[in-house]
Amino acid sequence: MSTTGVTVDSRTARAKGRAKGRAKARFGDSAVWWTRHDVKCTTCRAWISKNDFLQRKSNRSFCLACAGLDHLTFLPRGDTALTRRASKYSSRSEIVVRRVRGRLERQGTLVEKDALQRAELECQADASVRERARANAAVRRAVLDERYVREFAKRLGVLFPCCPPAERETIAKHACEKYSGRIGRSAAATKFDPEAIRVAVHAHIRHNHTRYEELLASGKTRKRARSAVHDAVKKVAQRWRGKGP
Repeated sequence: MSTTGVTVDSRTARAKGRAKGRAKARFGDSAVWWTRHDVKCTTCRAWISKNDFLQRKSNRSFCLACAGLDHLTFLPRGDTALTRRASKYSSRSEIVVRRVRGRLERQGTLVEKDALQRAELECQADASVRERARANAAVRRAVLDERYVREFAKRLGVLFPCCPPAERETIAKHACEKYSGRIGRSAAATKFDPEAIRVAVHAHIRHNHTRYEELLASGKTRKRARSAVHDAVKKVAQRWRGKGP
């Protein structure tokens, strides 16, 4: 085997080792796994079918019966209140995990049947109350987001006083859109860091005041298109700062 092959294999092994370490730290050494292929139980030697559950301890696999968990019921993830209550009322509960695209993801929880039934009754009884609470929380978040966008636009106006008010609002709303991953949602932007605001302004100028989109459409790479419009972006930015013609 070539040196390169050994290096790649060793890196893969180390990566898998780190992944197992993170999984153990996050889910514990005895998490229940949703299997991706057939596995033989270490104790009873019976086959655990694909898409069934098993428990791993010290690199050994056990069916739920041998692990003493076959009396538990699977509760899929998704309903936080139901999961929280069922786990609280169950004297024994276990997290179920599965490897998805190389990452471990929580799939649900194993809980006692009686605990699940009790939790379901409670959730049905106060469903309307929790729905109102969710609606109120959504309104509060919307108000906070609106204030955040207004403050972002205000700080932008301080740094770029000649930027038209309508464009300030457009830049702020675009940069601060929730779950977008844009600069306005970064940690620096939440502190209204001038550099984060500058990046948002330059991005807006690039897309709306230069040939950038046209260059991309013609087949230019983003790097080359950015380079081609760099001076044009800088010129508009200086004008908005009040430092240019």
